[in-house]
Amino acid sequence: MSGVGEHGQISACRCPARQSGHYVANDSETERLSYDAVIDEPTLREVYLKPFERIIAKASPWALMAAYNSVNGQTMTENSVLVNDILKGEWGWDGAQVAVIGESATIPAVQGGGSPHVSPPHVVTPLAGLRATLPDADVVYQRGVRHRRLLDVLARTEIFDPTGEGTGIRVEYLDGAGQVLSSELRGTERLVWLGGLPSGTKSLRLRGNLAAELGEHLFGVNGTGHFRVEVSGRAVLDVAAVSADGVADPLGDLIEPPEQRFNVVLVESDLDAAGRAALTVEFTPRSLDLLVAVGIGHRAREWDDASELAAALAVAREADVAVVVVGTNDEVETEGRDRASLDLPGTQNELVRRVAAVNPRTVVVVNAGSPVIMPWAGEVPAVLWTWFGSQEYGDALADVLLGRIEPGGRLPTTFPAELADVPVPLPGVQPVDGELHYAEGDLVGYRAYADRGVRPAFHFGHGLGYTAWEYVEAVVDGDAVRVKLRNTGERAGREVVQVYADEPFRLAGFAVVAAEAGAEVSAMIDVEPGGGFLVGRSAGDLRISAATSP
Repeated sequence: MSGVGEHGQISACRCPARQSGHYVANDSETERLSYDAVIDEPTLREVYLKPFERIIAKASPWALMAAYNSVNGQTMTENSVLVNDILKGEWGWDGAQVAVIGESATIPAVQGGGSPHVSPPHVVTPLAGLRATLPDADVVYQRGVRHRRLLDVLARTEIFDPTGEGTGIRVEYLDGAGQVLSSELRGTERLVWLGGLPSGTKSLRLRGNLAAELGEHLFGVNGTGHFRVEVSGRAVLDVAAVSADGVADPLGDLIEPPEQRFNVVLVESDLDAAGRAALTVEFTPRSLDLLVAVGIGHRAREWDDASELAAALAVAREADVAVVVVGTNDEVETEGRDRASLDLPGTQNELVRRVAAVNPRTVVVVNAGSPVIMPWAGEVPAVLWTWFGSQEYGDALADVLLGRIEPGGRLPTTFPAELADVPVPLPGVQPVDGELHYAEGDLVGYRAYADRGVRPAFHFGHGLGYTAWEYVEAVVDGDAVRVKLRNTGERAGREVVQVYADEPFRLAGFAVVAAEAGAEVSAMIDVEPGGGFLVGRSAGDLRISAATSP
């Protein structure tokens, strides 16, 4: 956040200025617009207000987004104690608070899965990244399992702009008479317009020439409104799609859009000289003003779980290394509803175990935005957690897997080994009768695990690199802890030095250092004085105690 303020801009961000949110206790997607977070004052200050206090002190954000929920009976947009007394009074913040009031005003300011969806100009997949980085290797792909509700989006490399500009979908904006007002070339991910369509637009026409083989194909369109679809001039669908049952969120059409599937058998006359079928989707959205979202899905053949898994195992068995990419998706991790499970969706756990059983050199890449249970973690040589990788994902992943770049991240949360280990399990994290009680007090996250003596799968702050570190000494020096450490590995590396206060147990501060192989380096970590301090690599890997300087 500090970097944004210094340079005045940030790439690929919807915000014109740096902004923090949501202030405060915005911890449930269930009833997110209406629940009341009931929190005692010590817990509120120590656990939930503390991060915002530090952000205000260190980064001075220009804007602060209020949470949708209430806290202790007052909506955050009208909470005088938390906004006027604490935020502006005690902390001295003089920025602009973004007030979000009601359902119709939520979309423009929301981050996370759902409304922040963008259509990137391109996406480098893990497969493409590895193939580009290993041009002389035989990189073979098999899907193995499916875990999405919607059909796969069209591959951008397989659909071509009818006007000849390149690959992608030509989007035409039509007026009430069906005349084209304007057009643009877009990608093949779900298309989203926040704040409605351009002025005067009443409907959309999506066009592209799809490279396809003869035979049966399964298509799908998703969104709420009227669809008319033609393939090579033949009308194949004419239907009005309505919202899914039970979806009450104002972003429901984006979070869980209805999908209309239909089969098309392509014959020789359907394809042009280049082997492409003309695809046209006319879409009149249910609403033109607030949010418009539409997507096209496709599958070239029937899917058989058993045969696909068998094919994946056959490829893995013969490979020198198996890279298994698993994860969640924007259907599972989305704004407007909480996850129902910490399991990987579908049969991905079985896929990992079956591949690891036939190839001992299996690397598992987890592409998820929040913790999942990984029951196979101890059965594979390496697990790489990549979060949601953005449009350059594949290239970055290849650099890390091949050792060009060290994986320098550290976990900002605790990963449970099994669901029973979670400190506040369902339904304790969801509102009841409009209230969400924080009855656990400050025993959340790594504090709760330490208090109960439960060993998680991966501790808060955990993260491995490609070298090793020796923590030589730690000394309390006024309002800081001075730490000396040595890179004992065979290559240069980066380490995140973490300092924890011992009573109550909490992260007191951290610093990032880098050193060549065999070199020593020192770090100064600012802390709040008082009590003892422990120093190490994570909340569960504390190497030394900090001595008091003479």
